[in-house]
Order: sequence, then structure tokens, then C-alpha cells
Amino acid sequence: MAAIHLRGIREAGLDGIDLHVPLRRVVRLVGAAGSGMEAVAVRVLLGESRRRYLLSLSPFERERIGGIGMQALVDGVDHLPPAQALPAVAADDTKVASQLHLRPDLVRITQARARVLCPHCHGSCHAYHEESVAGLVEERFTHEAVLVIAPMELPAGSVRGVLGELDRAGFRRVRIAGQVVRLDAVGADQDCTTAGALHVVVDRLSPSGRTSSRLGEAVRTARAIAAGRTLLVNDAGQEVWVDSRRACLECGQRTEEPDWEGLVRGTSTSSLVHIDSTACNEIFADLRLGDMSRLIGSLDEAAARRLRQISQICAELSLGDIPLWRPVRDLAHGEQLLLGIAGARAMGLTGVLHVVLLPPSALDRGTRRLVYDGLRRLVGDGSSVVVLDADDRPEDRADSIVALGGGEVAASMAVAPTGMPVALTEVEQLVIAPASKGDMRPPVGKVVVPLGRFVAIVGPTGSGKTRLLSLVRHGLSTKGSAAAPTERRVRAPAVRRVIDLTLADSKTDLRLADLLSVHRALARVFADGPIARDSHLTLDHFLLEKPGGRCTLCAGQGVIRHALDLVEDVEVICSRCEGARFRDEILAATAHGVSIAEACAMTVAAAETHFARERSVQEILSAAMRCGLGRRRLDASLRDLDGVEHLLARVARQQVGVRSGDLILVDRPFGGCDGASSARLLNALRRLVSGGASVIITDADGHLTDHVDTVIVLEAIPPCILGPTLS
Repeated sequence: MAAIHLRGIREAGLDGIDLHVPLRRVVRLVGAAGSGMEAVAVRVLLGESRRRYLLSLSPFERERIGGIGMQALVDGVDHLPPAQALPAVAADDTKVASQLHLRPDLVRITQARARVLCPHCHGSCHAYHEESVAGLVEERFTHEAVLVIAPMELPAGSVRGVLGELDRAGFRRVRIAGQVVRLDAVGADQDCTTAGALHVVVDRLSPSGRTSSRLGEAVRTARAIAAGRTLLVNDAGQEVWVDSRRACLECGQRTEEPDWEGLVRGTSTSSLVHIDSTACNEIFADLRLGDMSRLIGSLDEAAARRLRQISQICAELSLGDIPLWRPVRDLAHGEQLLLGIAGARAMGLTGVLHVVLLPPSALDRGTRRLVYDGLRRLVGDGSSVVVLDADDRPEDRADSIVALGGGEVAASMAVAPTGMPVALTEVEQLVIAPASKGDMRPPVGKVVVPLGRFVAIVGPTGSGKTRLLSLVRHGLSTKGSAAAPTERRVRAPAVRRVIDLTLADSKTDLRLADLLSVHRALARVFADGPIARDSHLTLDHFLLEKPGGRCTLCAGQGVIRHALDLVEDVEVICSRCEGARFRDEILAATAHGVSIAEACAMTVAAAETHFARERSVQEILSAAMRCGLGRRRLDASLRDLDGVEHLLARVARQQVGVRSGDLILVDRPFGGCDGASSARLLNALRRLVSGGASVIITDADGHLTDHVDTVIVLEAIPPCILGPTLS
């Protein structure tokens, strides 16, 4: 596993200790008071990363910014990625929108969607590029002839001289009082101006002879002789102004370009710029992170997509109610940390080490959960996280704990308060009604299970633990249908989906990639590659369950199995594909420099690194890494996995896409697990709860009661109730 190796740390009085900090994980750095934990984070991790960046600059640039600083007191730092503090230190006047780098996109979206009103007639004011005039002409004057007029504003007494110059330049007509008049027909004493301007007819374009090139040439000519102004008039006298500067389409009155920066920042008082009939100064006065969809509307461009993504990230972190232009210094510490996480996710950088200097244990329970969820998303995006926090809390779902002087230890088993909450609504619980008369199968009495929690069902053999899970699975899976009377006992209106991780797969030829459901994401990566597109290969060609691309001899198994009567089956490597499972033309299509067979032959850890930029693949593989499956190959058969690995793979698959309303059932999950596997599985199940799901497990001896949210004890059923016993 890739890790940062810190050798001989002597900062803050540390006596030359060594540390290994795993990468692509949420790592908690712990240490007692005075242990030098903060010095290691600030002066070694952050300081050494900054120093290495400055060393990459030219000597002139290094001198201009004041040198590279002092080297950390450490013998060596290996495999250190670019590091940054989280949240970043903000200036006193930094606003929320600036912290998230929203200002440029907000300005572009506002310019694209805003309608500027004329202060005189309240018509629409626009500035038209020469190439965009053709679209307006087709919209306004589809089947009409159009005059292109240059309105020349002239000083008094100079009109006659200009007429002569126009005639020599080849212009033959002017428009006077709504009528087109030849220059040689203009009277000597006739006033040929309109509102103080001489309307020179540059061209008359009929519908049949109107081409974009001719129209563009006429507009350019009009603007050249009329200081950027152009007037379009049809035969009915309807006028449209299409100036190069912003002007009213109706009256031609020019307006100043709005202060877009001031509008976005909410400092402009202008009420002449509207979006969807609402003044922009009113929109931005109290625009919040969760309301940016009002501003974006149905616009679909890069800036709009980015703002939608940031709005969604902020909603996931419960930051939607924060105003865009609120000073960061006015936010609570928890909001600042969550805002830093949102900014890091919005930047989309991979391979970065985020050092969290604000201990999450200082925050309330709900905020801590949001913080760790956000940090795990950063890891899923390809980064690494180090959290400075010596206090262990239930929401601390760190993958590894590095103690100063103690090295890396396995992720701890999170301890959570037990006991049923005192107040639960019907929606917040799963209720199993008492058994009907004559049905003495356990559980006999009423059972109430809180949802959104990690619940352990405890009881001796025969108390009905497995039966309870079966009742829940069948009762909720048949919800709304004609269920059996015993299955109607279950009521859980908030449960949308029931997933029993104990059930075995019906297919025996599955691979670890299939169990993790990463095979389809990998196939999509290859199908979207240029080689596959040129060869007309689709997604189905890279899926073994489809006949399109798999080897026809072994049906994509890579081996041919011969069933024998008296001994075990014999497997031999397929002679056609030689174990590659796919046809040769499929193997010729590569992505990221490897074929689909080579990708499946990678270990989970190697594939996670190799496909780090493919978010759909990397998210699943990161979950598998957190579950301790990094050394297993993606094409490993389920027969090669032991029971614990099988269950961990199932849990990892559910971590991707888990949502509120999911109910996860696991019967006897820790049977046969060693201590490390138990801790890994326990934390994996807790991550499902943190993602919004409800988890119910069975625990025969009750040794997990200190590590779950709620314990429900089932009593043993006396033998006389179950029936007579044989002596």
C-alpha cells in the first residue's frame, strides 16, 4: 500500500521517530498533549510540500516570493504528494463565493441569462456581434425585405457636404421621414435628417437574396460609417437597432454596460437587469448556496454544470442555507471545515493530501458525520486525508490511525451509545407485530427496530434472530402485494429497499469484479475509448455476461471445466483465448494503456491507482480498498474468496450509492472473523449507516453490544411452547 514515509522526525522535540502515513485513505493522526502531532502536520507534511513546490520555480520567482523557507527537521520524506491545509486559511474579507471560486461562473451565467432593460422605454437592450445579426433577422423578418441603415449623427451645417461624399463613395439612397429617397432627388433646402441623424441606406436585402455573408458585409459597412450603429427596417416600417454596443432594440437608446461584478456581489443598486422577471439586485441580495438553481435555470454550458455540481455538493454537506457573499470569518468552525471540503471537491483535483487541522471531535455529532462523509468523498475522488484529532468519537470512520511513536494501527472499532431512542415516530421505526394466535414461531412478541441506526439482534439459539431477519426480508419485499399472514406482521413505511447480504449468489462463475459491480464501470471506460468507437464496439462487447465479445469456446470463463463422476471436476485453460476470456478484437481495444483482460488481472489496489481518473471505477475500488480487499485480483473467482472476503465485497458494493431508506440485513456477520477482520467489517457496516441506511445484524453472544447504536434482546422460547421434546 502506498504511504508517506517520514524518517527521523526531530520536530517539537521528537527523538528521530519514523512514521508511515497511508495514502488514499482517511488517516487520523493521534498523539497526547505535547507529542508534536501538530508540528508533524504543519511543519513536515504541509511545510515540506510547500518547499518542494517552491524548489520547482525559477530562482527569480523564488527570490520574489521570499525564498523557500526553512527545511523541516527530518532526515527524509518519501512519497509526499502536494499537500494543503483544510480548511485553507482565508483572508479577513474572503467571502463564501470566493472560497468556492464561484465569481467567474456567476458572472458568465448572469451575462448569459440576464435581460437589460432600457431606462427610457423598458425595452430589451442588447449588443450584437456581426455574426449574430443574421439570427435576429431570420427571427424578426423571416419573409420580408430588410433595409440596412447607417444612422450618421452629423453636426449642423455639414449634411450637404456629407451627401456629396456619400454619392462619390457609391451610396445612392437615404431614408427621410420613413421613405427611401435617391440622393439626386433630395431638395437643396430639404431637411434629410431623422432625429438629428442622416439615415444612409447601405443595402436592401430581399428574402431570396439575403445571405449571411451579404448581410454581414452590409452591417460592417453601416457600423464603419455610423460609429458602430446599425438600424434594420422592413417594408412596413418596423425598426430594430443592432448596435455593436448595448442599445435598446426598440428606441435605439444606448445604455451603459451593467456592472456585472457589482450585480453578482449584491453591491449594485440597478434594477434594470432582470432574470426571469426578477431584478438581479434582488436575486443576489440574499442568494444562498442551495438556491443557485434559480440563477442557472435550464442553461446547459460548462459554467452552469459546474454551479449545479457545487450546489449539489453544498446540499450534501448541509451548506445550502449559507449566503454566497457572507464573510468566511463569520461562519462557525464546523461550517468553515465543511466549506473547505466543498471547495476541495469542487476543484476536482486528485492526488492531493488534505491535512485537516480543525479537530472534528470539537463539533457536534451531526456535523462530525457530515465532515467524515465529505472527507471520504475526497478520498473517493483520488485524494488523501490526514485528520489531526486525538479524540475518538462514534462518527470517526477513519480507515487508519497513525499514532506518534506507535506507527499505523488497524482502524478502531467505533463505540456508539446503545439503547432505544426515547421518542420515535412511526416513520422512524420498523415494527414487527406480535405473532398471531396459533403461530408460536419466534419471535413471538412485538419487536420495534429504530431505523437509520446500527442495530444488533441479540439472543440465545432459538430466540428467533435469523427468523426475524427472514420476516423483515419477506415482509418488506412483498409490501403492497398479497403477502402471507406471517409476512404481514412487518410495517416500515420509510424503508424503500431491503438488501440481505447473507444470501449467497446463485451464479458460481462470478468474479470479484462482478461481486463489486465494478465490471460494468470498467466496460464503460473501454467502450468510450477511441479504439472501441472506431471499431464500433459497444458496452456489451466488454461484458462477460453478454455473448458479443467473450470467447465463444469457454463462454468467457477463461477455463473449460470437465465434470468427472468419481473425482473433482477438472479445469483446463481455454485453448482459444488462453485464459483472457475475450475475443482478440476486443483485447485490441485499450484504455489507459491496458486491455480489458489486463485490467481485470490487476489487484484492487493496482486498478484503483491505474484508473484513478475514472470516477465511476475509482469510487467502487476505493470502497473495496477500505474493506481490505486491496490484494485481491479483480478476476478472482468467488471460490478463491473466503466467507469474510465475500461479505466484505458485498458490503463494499453497497457503500457506493447507499441512500436513506435502504435496509441492510446481515446474519451472523462476525462468525469466524479474527480481530482485524471484525474491526474492518464493523467499520464498513457503520459507513453504510453514516450513508443513510439502516443496518440490522445478529449477534449470538452479544460481544458487539458496545459497538452498535441499538441492541434488541430476544428471549428464548420455552420448549413447551414450541412443542413436545423427545427424551
